[in-house]
Formats: sequence, structure tokens, C-alpha cells
Amino acid sequence: MRTLTLLSTLLLACAPPEAEGTDTGNAMTVQAGPVSQGRKATAPATIEAAWAGLADLRFEGCDEDDDRTDLEGPFVVDLTGLNPLGVARPTEQSLCALRLDLEPADDDGAGTPVEDDSLVLEGTRSDGVPFQIRSDRTLSVRIEDDQGALAGDDPERGLLLGFGVDAWLSGLDLDSAEPEDGWILIDEDTDDDRLDRFEDNVELTLALLRDDDQDGAPDR
Repeated sequence: MRTLTLLSTLLLACAPPEAEGTDTGNAMTVQAGPVSQGRKATAPATIEAAWAGLADLRFEGCDEDDDRTDLEGPFVVDLTGLNPLGVARPTEQSLCALRLDLEPADDDGAGTPVEDDSLVLEGTRSDGVPFQIRSDRTLSVRIEDDQGALAGDDPERGLLLGFGVDAWLSGLDLDSAEPEDGWILIDEDTDDDRLDRFEDNVELTLALLRDDDQDGAPDR
């Protein structure tokens, strides 16, 4: 009996400590991708590429606000498809929002459009003129859980950070933009007003959605 007691004591002493801030019963697999907002630009245009640089993600508890990071970025998000971001394990039992920053990915985005920019959109206007929109600003966004994606006590769930790319051109009036050298560039130096509207559209159309089967189509 003394031998068994000593062995049990040694095993407990050698066991790794439980990681702080980890709740293995509340795993949330997070992806980012495009979702339809049901709104289109007033001027028909074809979107050919959309990119976002994404920094750390933090889920906020309903009763507290701390500086914890649940998923550490940066992430390079190609919005022509799904982008796995990782598995978050917040310790709070009740979650109400997600905080994130859209910002250039720097070295982690080397060779991609968001190496030096936080948002890039490329496409062709209705008359065939190509356009590009670029923002190198940092946009801090808080997404309220108004879709109920964080509600419930499911031990595992899938979450989709949805970008409403189909509405990013809303109100920009691309038809009246003047091409230069055969194409249109919208950035801080060339067209600050349209860039402001574009950034507002990006923020307004971000959504946190439930996607338990992780197929990129929000659960209904």
C-alpha cells in the first residue's frame, strides 16, 4: 500500500499544470470568409479579389472586459474562400461580442496584397474599367453578438467571421470615378471620400455567425 501511495504522489507531482485561461469544454473553431448581406452596389461591378489583414481576436464576456487574446494574429484573409483562424477557448460562460483589428499583416503577409495594407478590393467596373481599392489604416471593430452565435452552452461550436464583400461598394458611385491611365485607384491619396465610405461599409457588414459544420454557410 505504501508503494502505491508513493507512486500516486510522484505521478501527481510530475503532471503538467492545467493551462491558465483554458476551458477545454468550450471550444470554438473560428473561420473567416465572405457572406452575402443581400445588398449590391448601385453601379454593377465584378469583384475579382478581396483581402483583409486581421490582427488578434478577443471574445468579450458579458460582465467583464479584459485584455485577453483568444486568437493571436496576424491573419491573411483571402475573401474568395474560407480561412481557418484557429480554435478559441474563452473562459467566460457568457459571451457578448468579438473585438478585432483590421490592419496590415506586415511580414506575415509577405507576398500578399495585405503585406502593407489592411484591406484590398479589386474588380472591374460595369464598362470594363478595372479598379482597385486599398486601405492601409487600422480599423478597430467590435461586433455585437446580435445573431446569437455565442449563445448557448454547446461544448463545441463553429463560428464564421463573415465579411459582406457584396456590399463593400455600396454608395461609392464607381460609375462617376475618373480613370487614370486606363484604371481606377481609390486610396488615401487619390480619393479619401470614397475610401472612407468603403471602410464604413466593411465595418458595417462584418458579422459573427454560427457555422457548426464549418462549410462557410451560416446555420439557420
